[in-house]
Amino acid sequence: PPMPWTLWRYIFIEVGKLILLSTAVLVTVIAFAATVKPLADGKLTALDALRFMFYAIPPMLAYALPFAAGFGTTLAYHRMAQDNEITASFAGGLGHVRVLTPALAMGAALALGLGLLNSQIIPRFLTRMERIVTNDIAQVMIRSLEQGESASFGNMQIHADAVVRVPKSDRESFVQDQIWLVGVVGIELDDDGSIAAEITATEAFVYLYEARHLPEADQGDFRPSDMVVSFKFTEAQLRFRKTGQVIDQQDVGLGPVPLPSAFQDDPKFLTGGQLRDLRANPERMNFIDERRLELARKLAGERTIRSVREDVQNRGAVEFVTSNEATYNLRTSDLRWDRDALRWRIDPPAGADRIELEVYPKEGSIERYFARRGWLAAERAERVDETDIFSTANKQGSLTFELGLEEVEVRSSTDTRAIPTERPRWSFKGLIVPDDPYSSLRSLSSSELLAQAAESEQNAVRATSDRLVSDVNKLGREITSKQHERLAMNMSCLVMVFTGAVMALRLRTAMPLVVYLWSFFPALGTLIFISSGQQTTHRQGWIGLPLLWFGVIGLAAFAAWMYARLRRH
Repeated sequence: PPMPWTLWRYIFIEVGKLILLSTAVLVTVIAFAATVKPLADGKLTALDALRFMFYAIPPMLAYALPFAAGFGTTLAYHRMAQDNEITASFAGGLGHVRVLTPALAMGAALALGLGLLNSQIIPRFLTRMERIVTNDIAQVMIRSLEQGESASFGNMQIHADAVVRVPKSDRESFVQDQIWLVGVVGIELDDDGSIAAEITATEAFVYLYEARHLPEADQGDFRPSDMVVSFKFTEAQLRFRKTGQVIDQQDVGLGPVPLPSAFQDDPKFLTGGQLRDLRANPERMNFIDERRLELARKLAGERTIRSVREDVQNRGAVEFVTSNEATYNLRTSDLRWDRDALRWRIDPPAGADRIELEVYPKEGSIERYFARRGWLAAERAERVDETDIFSTANKQGSLTFELGLEEVEVRSSTDTRAIPTERPRWSFKGLIVPDDPYSSLRSLSSSELLAQAAESEQNAVRATSDRLVSDVNKLGREITSKQHERLAMNMSCLVMVFTGAVMALRLRTAMPLVVYLWSFFPALGTLIFISSGQQTTHRQGWIGLPLLWFGVIGLAAFAAWMYARLRRH
């Protein structure tokens, strides 16, 4: 028999109308429900709530469309079955396949449409939703503090008795937002979540601005568009949990601290193409890039220390430079590690009784230092001095050294008749080697750094390398889980439409709601399996994929079984 184009067009339109109406109602309800919490938390104004709800509609389609499609198809076919339109079609010589063809075509079209939404449109709308909530960072902070909650910045948590937003006219030109806090309490957390230090202050100012406004020496590994925050505490008291030391200071500075960006740390905000590229370039995620840079710093530190020791052993001298372009030439024959002081002890060269240091400044005369004893210590990037809770040795990531001299005699090269100056001790901070390896290592990808770290014998480098491998593998599992989740959701749309049509014909004498429940509960189980499988894949890898696809395959098998029974009767 010829193709029943008129009947197909009629069924397709009937099914399409009900799916469109069901989708509109369901997605509006879900989008409104998603808007309620940020609105109740004070993160959205009335106008922002409407915008948020509008942007929430496409993301909610990923969950609403399969159910709405199944519901609309069920109602359309059930109505035609009860009105004997389907019976007339059978009497006219049409088989079950041809009667169900419009449903299959609609399901395929919706699956392709949902695939486009999941791959290209939904990630972009999710980004816009998140930006509406987090765009006014200062307002979010103010809301949290006013409600008695703490505001978090990296490993810092701040609480204040009162909070005031500083008018724009009173801010520095580059400061995007400025907040004045009164009665401030802050805590610094260790990596394991324990409290490392506490700070209390009568007041504090919070400055929010883009990293491109930082001095070049402080920009380090920040991206120019990264938002950073700095604090200035007044009349502060610092308390260190491990040592019990308490220090009172008039002014204490914190920062710059990067503000976390969900857009750069969550693959759900990425399109399909971006997810594929991310697998090859995992450092595009902020948390991977931070671990990569940490490994680069550790490798650079290992090579720097090796270079220093080789220079001392081979040349009897080692050279350092500083950020102000001064050169330091230290003459010594050996560096011995002091396990108790955690630094190298410097001994005079063979046949001499003093250590000699020559300083060549960019401008001015050369100075020579002669010392009885000395030491060299690697400055830690995390904290130089425990009395300065938030200072960093070098924000560019290079390994810097502090050189200490004891019983020092200072001589000027320009005035040989001048009386030498004597001091009990002298120290020089921020020393780096001339050919700093960090500048080249930081440009390498994660895989290239890991290949170089495999040759290292340092435990610190290996531990950081293992953490980077773990993070990259975790990201790979998350990418796999997201890709399969999106594909499974697309296929579920087709299967749910077919299931709804088959159940409507199979139970044509039952109530419409009863018919829909027979397809709704299997469909609900499908989504539960997809969600559970995605989480399992994220945590444990490919072992979660069978669970993820079991729901779709199981629903398809259920629909096929119902279809076989329909054809027999």
